[in-house]
This record gives sequence, C-alpha cells and structure tokens, in this order.
Amino acid sequence: MNSKILILSAIVLAVVFSSCEREYLDEELSMKRTDYTGNELRIDGYYYRRYQFVDSKGVEQDDFIPCFLYRNGVSTYTYVYHYSEQEQAEEKFKNEGYPESMKNDRFCWRIFRIQGNTIEFEGQDYYSRAASAECVAFKEFGEIIDDTTFMITKEIVGGKVNEYAKGAVYHFKQLSPKPDSTNSFIK
Repeated sequence: MNSKILILSAIVLAVVFSSCEREYLDEELSMKRTDYTGNELRIDGYYYRRYQFVDSKGVEQDDFIPCFLYRNGVSTYTYVYHYSEQEQAEEKFKNEGYPESMKNDRFCWRIFRIQGNTIEFEGQDYYSRAASAECVAFKEFGEIIDDTTFMITKEIVGGKVNEYAKGAVYHFKQLSPKPDSTNSFIK
C-alpha cells in the first residue's frame, strides 16, 4: 500500500513540476534588435496613449501608458498611470529613472522596427490557453501619422489576430532626461 502511495505521489509531483516548468518557458522573439537611425518618429521624449473607460465597477477611468523609444531599437511600456498624474510620473522618470521592479520586468521591454510609415513592436506577455498561462511573444503593428504620432492597428498574441477598430493612438511628449534603456531581456 505504501509503495502505491509513493508511486502515485511521485507521478503527481512530476506532473506538477513539468507544468510549472512549461509555464515559465519564454517563447523566443523573432525580431532582432537593430539600431533605429531614422527620423520618422522623435525619440527625445516619450509617447503615451490616453484611454478613458468605465471599469467593471462602473467607475470612470482616465489613464495613460507611457512608451519610450530608443536609438538602439529597444522600447519600453511603463506601468499604467492615472492621466492626472502625468507630471508626477515625468518627474520620477527624469529624477529616478524606472522603478527597479520595471527594470526587472521582461513584460515592459520590447523591440521596435520602423519601415516607411509602419511601426512594429515585439515583446513577451502572458497568454492564457485553456487552464494554463504561458509566456509568449506578441507583435503589434501600426502606422506612423507624423513624427509625433503613431497608431497601433492590430496585434498578434498566441496566434490570434486582434484588429483595433479605432486604433490605439500614441502622442509624443518631450522629456529630458529620459530613463535609459538598460535591461537584461533585450540584447
């Protein structure tokens, strides 16, 4: 009886550990980082997307997500801030850089590429499939409106294409100095 319990326990542990191991595997990025030498978009500050919505509790939200682009082909999306806190967030970026938690968060760092009036991003995120979550590569595609505005029009995550009917519009705001692009995820 004890040997059956021991064997059953070993099987259960093997299944648990194999699924945990799979959950933390990174899907490789297909884009290679290359320096951005163009002038299609300004990089002496950051881009932000402002979005207003009503959350699940019926509370109106007014948030923004800053996105920094760097000459080395790396970009970062910082955490979400309330739009009224934009100036405070800028002061933190200028004086303190990124929070340590963001520097060590692979999901904040991406590669970008610009060709003509198109922009493409690739990074990693969690994607749920059935009962598990995996770290998968995703891509975002958009168009450049002018040197201070771009719009994301679709994304591909886990093989699923999501088109944005209105697009996700990002506007430029000058900021100096901006945090550096040092991270351990994009080489």
